[in-house]
Amino acid sequence: MAREHKNSLVKTPFTNDVYLVERSKKFTMPSFTLFDGTRDPSRHLDHYAQKMALDYRNDPWICRVFPTSLTRAALEWFRNRPHKSIPDYVTLYTMFRAQYCRNKKQKKSITSLFTVRQKKGETLQDFLSRFNMEASEIADYHPATAIETFKLVMIKGTKFHTSLVKYSPLDIQTLNAKAQIYIRLEENIAHRAQHATLVTVENKPRERIPNSKIQKSQRASTPIAQAPEKRQRIKEGFTPLRTTLARLFQENKMKFTTPQPIKQPLEQRDKSKHCTYHRDYGHSTSDCRFLRRQVENMIARGELADYLITKEYAKPREVYPHKVEGTQVKVIHAIHGRSEDDQESKGVYRSRLRAAHKLRKISLVNAIALGNISIGFGDGDLSRVQLPYEDPLVISLLVANCMIKRVLIDPGSSANIITKMIFEQLEIPSSYI
Repeated sequence: MAREHKNSLVKTPFTNDVYLVERSKKFTMPSFTLFDGTRDPSRHLDHYAQKMALDYRNDPWICRVFPTSLTRAALEWFRNRPHKSIPDYVTLYTMFRAQYCRNKKQKKSITSLFTVRQKKGETLQDFLSRFNMEASEIADYHPATAIETFKLVMIKGTKFHTSLVKYSPLDIQTLNAKAQIYIRLEENIAHRAQHATLVTVENKPRERIPNSKIQKSQRASTPIAQAPEKRQRIKEGFTPLRTTLARLFQENKMKFTTPQPIKQPLEQRDKSKHCTYHRDYGHSTSDCRFLRRQVENMIARGELADYLITKEYAKPREVYPHKVEGTQVKVIHAIHGRSEDDQESKGVYRSRLRAAHKLRKISLVNAIALGNISIGFGDGDLSRVQLPYEDPLVISLLVANCMIKRVLIDPGSSANIITKMIFEQLEIPSSYI
């Protein structure tokens, strides 16, 4: 049995030059799409040549590895080849194509483009994709012939068709670039029609229900459902608006920044909903969370006051009363520990501390009478806060000429020393110390 197994290994269609070729140390076996004898042999040969492109000069080794890309009936065909009948890859290539030539896919001619006709109601983008897919399977065709065929199979009378009749492009690339302009125009018209339909449905008057005992009992037993948009605002703590989010965006397009692309995969999106802000499908403009956060940031800066239901959210905050006019506001994102200048020895730190106390004692200026000043938070400050709120209270304060972004309200008691350098950077006069 061992002798028969050894003979079966020796009986190979390759000659000794191919069978005994040494493997390169740098060679890594690629992963092939196995050929089982039912597909186009030309495509498999192209696939194999692409995978073995780095070893194209080593003809015996390319020939030796080829059986690893075969399976089932194709591998059985190779094993049944006569002993030492394949001396090189050219011979193997010719034998392989001749064996499976019946599976070779016939090349399409230019006449196959006439079967790709634009259907009624089909968008220009879908039709152009089908046409380009069919044209890619044609080996050789003249661009002028393909463009004339495109004009014949598309719907007549459209703006794009009229433009092609007036000014015919010279190549397929120009045709596709010109089509993109009308695709965007077509999408814009479709979105406007959809938006007009939504507005009509929202503004449609409610039908009067006759006063009957049965209908009264049904109305009494059925709870009043809130509008989806209102429920969404209450749930997420958004500021109430006088108009829809879509209309607000249409009237203030130039004020918004460019959004990030939608991360949801294209096949999982709802193509019946279109967002004007993202210029893409997946959700409606009124449900765009990124746009909603942009609006909230603008409201916090005191903008869009005309779109608020109450003017409470548009009231400007009181600033530091002793701020020097004309100075540029600096931004401090966070304060942690002492400054770099204070990271010195303890002796230097104590000397700075004594100097600060001395400056406080020798100051001949009366202290500022602050009186009873209370800082409180009303219902307007809770409009964008998720309740119940149990997190630490962090606020932003405008101190002199600096906007401090993160200020933690600490209920505990502690004493913090502010050096003279800090007052100088804040541009606070010494008379206020």
